[in-house]
Amino acid sequence: MHSVSVFMMKKGFVKILALVSALLYSIIVPAQDLPLLPSDAAVTVADLPDGIKCYVASNPSHKGLADFAIVQKVDTEEGALSPAESLLDSLPRLAGQSPRWYLTRHGSRPGRKGFVDVREDAVVYHFRDISVKDQASVDSTLLFLMDIVDNSSYAPADQAIIVSGDVNAASVHQSLRSMSFMIPYGKPAQHKEYVWQGSKSAELKQTVDPKTGQVTGSIEWAASRTPQKVMNTVQTALYEKTVFELGYVLENRIASRLRQADVPAADIAFSHRNSLAGPSDELFRLAVTVAQEHTEKAFGIMSEVMNEIDSAGASAEELRLAENAYFAKLSETADSAFRSNAEYVERCIAAYLYNGSLASPVERLAFHRSKEISDEVRRNIFSGISSALLITDADASAGVPFFNAADTLALPGIGPKIKLQSSKKDHISGGYTWEFSNGFKVVYKPMDTGGRLHYALCMNGGFGSILDLEKGEGAFISDYFDICNIAGVKGSTFRQILSLSGISMDAVVNLSNVFVSGEAHKEDAELLIRSLLAVANSRRSPEQSVLDYYRRSQEAMVRYEKGTPAYIKTEIDSLMCPGYAYSTFKSSGKLTDKTMHKAEKLIDELTAKMNDGVLVIVGDISETTLKKLLLQYVGAFKTRNGSFRRVTVQYQPVSGRAATRREGSPDALLVAMSSDIALTSSNVYAAKIATMAIRQHLVSAFTDDHINVEASEALRIYPEERCSIMLSLNGKEIGNETLWKLRREISKLAETGPSAAFVAQAKEYLKNRYALDMKTPEYWLYAVALRHLDGKDFSSGYASKIDAVTPEMVKSVIAKLEKGSQVEYMIVEKK
Repeated sequence: MHSVSVFMMKKGFVKILALVSALLYSIIVPAQDLPLLPSDAAVTVADLPDGIKCYVASNPSHKGLADFAIVQKVDTEEGALSPAESLLDSLPRLAGQSPRWYLTRHGSRPGRKGFVDVREDAVVYHFRDISVKDQASVDSTLLFLMDIVDNSSYAPADQAIIVSGDVNAASVHQSLRSMSFMIPYGKPAQHKEYVWQGSKSAELKQTVDPKTGQVTGSIEWAASRTPQKVMNTVQTALYEKTVFELGYVLENRIASRLRQADVPAADIAFSHRNSLAGPSDELFRLAVTVAQEHTEKAFGIMSEVMNEIDSAGASAEELRLAENAYFAKLSETADSAFRSNAEYVERCIAAYLYNGSLASPVERLAFHRSKEISDEVRRNIFSGISSALLITDADASAGVPFFNAADTLALPGIGPKIKLQSSKKDHISGGYTWEFSNGFKVVYKPMDTGGRLHYALCMNGGFGSILDLEKGEGAFISDYFDICNIAGVKGSTFRQILSLSGISMDAVVNLSNVFVSGEAHKEDAELLIRSLLAVANSRRSPEQSVLDYYRRSQEAMVRYEKGTPAYIKTEIDSLMCPGYAYSTFKSSGKLTDKTMHKAEKLIDELTAKMNDGVLVIVGDISETTLKKLLLQYVGAFKTRNGSFRRVTVQYQPVSGRAATRREGSPDALLVAMSSDIALTSSNVYAAKIATMAIRQHLVSAFTDDHINVEASEALRIYPEERCSIMLSLNGKEIGNETLWKLRREISKLAETGPSAAFVAQAKEYLKNRYALDMKTPEYWLYAVALRHLDGKDFSSGYASKIDAVTPEMVKSVIAKLEKGSQVEYMIVEKK
């Protein structure tokens, strides 16, 4: 029944989606010439004499490292990988050296698809993290690239070279220009033109997961590609934003309707494959996963919501929430001072193949917030899209009700009169520490943030303080802030109301602390502080119906994750420390009605002694204005005398190795190594360099096996100071031989340690990374909280302390990990 209703609706819905791109073009062009998005100033482009296109991104984020890539425009066929891979077996200009040996000697590592990725319309060689100590090392790699270009079966004019990293763009361009004279110009081939065939009718498809018994209902449809001639214009940015908003509205409205119908969902997901992802149609997918007994009702709701948006659009409030979510996502990337070389490479690939814009997230965000397109044209664009897709003047009852935060929320008013008891320099951040007469502490770091305040209300104590937790139960405690009532409304609604006013707020409860954090415009500082007071003081227990629905939904979600990376991490965590009750991963069957009562008791205890915590604010608000607001309101935070002592939690990891083997896909080997290591600054920096050394050593060891190696470290302060490293090996043939080789290589490195040259390079990289991170407000929120709650300072004098790390110190960390607790988790496919 419902698949038919979806089919009838989709004939109109798909047609509208297919017309949106053309509609945008028709709206903009009559008003003015279609403006280009400004290109990232870090990227320079040149045409070489032999026809090769050259892109260079000067990226200081990866000190001493660069990514090199070649893109070849081809109409690929099955089996194209073999001749492409063969060029990495032997090249004339390497004088008998193996190309793979050359790459690993220079530190490069294959990605998940190896060094070569054969796509639908391109072959991409991507060599990551090559050491570039000087121009000579850069030139030797450029010669290596030119050898591949010269020995491939494609004309130079159908190829592009991309370099991203710690390089001088002018020198790279000059070197490539000189080298290109060795390769004769070749006429580019004729490539297939894209032709829109029209969308097939979409029906609801149902898939049963045999592991969980849950059913996923999905609707997929296609739309015509954005015309290539406008791919680097503002049209693409507007279209991208509109599609994000569409997905956001669909997911949230379906979730709301499922709650109203008392149908717990394991997953609700909208996805979009855009014109930068390949040469084919744009693809859209909407999917809902529920238990078997709820399929008819759930998939009927999905159909109804899509019909509503097709015919009536979304409310103004839904669209504002969606826009704020889009800006928050874009800002998270744009605000980071660290830039990935791989991200630059992919952006340049899209520019070469599809005329994609070279604009970075910074330029995209600036465009959306700028006035480069007049308000009138913006209104025309929005009206045109909304009239076809999201009609803003529709009945608002179909969406999220509008709230005015200041009027609707029962926010606390001015608190008891207090005084500023002390003001001193904060030696961690360089800002100020203010302590008020009630004991409440605020750290303010002035920083240019474009008028945005970044904040974190930090409480000393987490779910490790709850004595009667079931294993895996503590990971649910953070959800308390979503389902309890705050300032007269449900917690999730409270956050939506704040979002409508431009304030983001997230709450996380970990083993030892509670963080309520987010962003707000400095003009909304008063509303922000009153909202934080509401979180601390104006809460009450959730209704039983809310608890019931939450519990059933979470159980469905945890079961849905079976076999996913999150589930695997849960299993590894369980193997690492059997019987440990304070896992940070959710476990099926551990959530009961009592869980949220435990959460409420914990939060009540912590908010009754806010002088044990700290409020951290980073931004460019006037110091006088902020002090005045704090003096008005922070007297209302509850404080009490007496020092806080954390509960002692028993934590006993496995001694030696624990191993497990699971069937799944794809083949993979995950190894967790852990050891109790005192987290002094020296040991922290040594542990980070040890992670780099282990990864680099394993990359070199497994390159000929076509196995990708990733490594990451985790540093735990509570319940005991401990360093852990997670290794992930992926390839086509992971087996016992892989595991035995891994053990041998780790033991070998633990015995010899990394070279002095490697440690020197890693120290330069680490110092540069810290310097970049310190340019972001998020770093200082974390650093100040770490000092005030956990007594740790890894920021002060970081450069000299990193310089003091020796190869022996790094070797010592690796040796401790190798002899510590280990979990070996192998995933093998059925043959």
